[in-house]
Amino acid sequence: MVLQKLSMGLATMSLGGILAGCGSGNSSLQPPFTPIDVAANSTLQFAVGTANINGTPGLNTVVTFRNQKNGLAATLLNTPSITGPASFVNKAVAGACSSTGAAGPGGAGTDVGTKNISATPQTLPGNTPICTTFGESGGVFAEGFAPANSTTSGAANFPQYSAASAPDSAINVNDPDQIFGGGGFNFTYTLPFYAAAASRLPYLGGPPAYPFFLDGFEADGFLGYPACFTDFAVAPALGTYRLLVNLPAASSAQAATLTASATLTSATLLPIYPAPSFASGPAGSGLVTVTPPAGVTESLLYVVDIADDATTFARTNTFYTAFVAGTGRQTITIPGNLGRKHAASFNTGDTVFIYAVGFDYPAFEGGPPGNLTANPTIAGGNGQADVTTSAYTEATY
Repeated sequence: MVLQKLSMGLATMSLGGILAGCGSGNSSLQPPFTPIDVAANSTLQFAVGTANINGTPGLNTVVTFRNQKNGLAATLLNTPSITGPASFVNKAVAGACSSTGAAGPGGAGTDVGTKNISATPQTLPGNTPICTTFGESGGVFAEGFAPANSTTSGAANFPQYSAASAPDSAINVNDPDQIFGGGGFNFTYTLPFYAAAASRLPYLGGPPAYPFFLDGFEADGFLGYPACFTDFAVAPALGTYRLLVNLPAASSAQAATLTASATLTSATLLPIYPAPSFASGPAGSGLVTVTPPAGVTESLLYVVDIADDATTFARTNTFYTAFVAGTGRQTITIPGNLGRKHAASFNTGDTVFIYAVGFDYPAFEGGPPGNLTANPTIAGGNGQADVTTSAYTEATY
């Protein structure tokens, strides 16, 4: 979980500040250093399942990598890779590659044609990084994969949005990229992997299902909590998937590789999740109707409010998330006071996008900030972590 990862980083910096201010004042004296055995003090968990991506079969993954004492992210930098079973083939396209080695939307770089979904080890300055699915920035943290490996840039690693230099002339409902003004997300993934940019959506949690954080004291630009799943638009194959997480270190003696395995025993998909509908409610609230299909034990309903400033053309994206239990048609109310500093959740003229994910495992209950145990439950009764994701609906408030 990226927010906890940031907290760990701040704690580390504070300790460094204390050490720098202590001692004899002789700069030639190195303060004592005791390395921590990360492998012995952390827990890595991994689960796989099917993903019904609005009718297209895909592969779902769930991973947690947490400190055993506090449930926060075990490390600030690591390099994960998944190796599929004998019948698994990564049939994504190669795609363009970024400066950090991450393949562009729809791409997998050198993972194409292999059994791998991998990240790129940290590359020395001046060298060209290997192009992979996750690139150098991709790591695994308290909850899931994220492009949030620590760097020397000083940037805060939590989900943020970078707006385009000019607003779109209109919302294009055929291209989710345009929902957010043609900008891009930092330190979080849009899903599913290997799908074109026009088919990927951001899954970020906000109130009421998550703690209210829009009180003016949150980190500037923080959009919400990362998703509790990572799906891939690639055909799932039965068998055992192996996750390796490499922990780089200054010396080879301190480096380590952790492993975890998960088995896909059934390729049966959960039913298609019908697209939710939206209606304006009283006093800035919204009413969302969803119909979780059979086999789904719980859902997360994502509601994104897009507001354009008529003067500056600045675009504000606010994420709301509702927890939905069970199956069958239900109408969920998004309260009217969940905007920043408890302002109206929606205002007249706002564009609203709504989409849902159904799970057959306790997805919401296992994620931070509500769950900081080292080994939350990440699979359902069948031993898998299956999901079904809906198409999105656009509405005007």
